Amino acid sequence: MDGITQDRLQNGDEARSKPGFFDRENTVAGPNFNRWLVPTAALAIHLCIGMAYGFSVFWLPMANLVTAGDPVGYVRIKC
Repeated sequence: MDGITQDRLQNGDEARSKPGFFDRENTVAGPNFNRWLVPTAALAIHLCIGMAYGFSVFWLPMANLVTAGDPVGYVRIKC
């Protein structure tokens, strides 16, 4: 028996056959967990969110600078 299961049994918690969602068995990383994946994934997510925000906010001003006043996709229709 590992130490975590033994602690549960000593505390009189024999009725539960499997651990709950927030029990220590489910919240402690295993021995093969690479902790460098967490900040790498967080950085990638923040970069994606930042790019979406940047394009949504600065799309019109950038389009005005590049196309000399006509936004991208703007077509004048004469009626």
